Amino acid sequence: MNKNARASVVGETIGFVKILADASNGRILGVHIIGENASEIISEASLAMRLDATVGDIASTVHPYPTVSDALREAARDAEDSFIYST
Repeated sequence: MNKNARASVVGETIGFVKILADASNGRILGVHIIGENASEIISEASLAMRLDATVGDIASTVHPYPTVSDALREAARDAEDSFIYST
């Protein structure tokens, strides 16, 4: 969360979003979200899994900026090796 703009603004940078995905097809197998506002982000991940979405689907979905939910999109981009922020 330390790279998330909204989390930085509100001072809640402790935590992370991690997506577990099948490397062969990008299908989301699980999502871990730790930190402030995790309960507000997990519903999108849950819906994505229910609809058999891929990390590419989440990465290409518009997420308002700056919001904490943008961390899910960044985790998806990270899973695709196309993340914006370097670690």
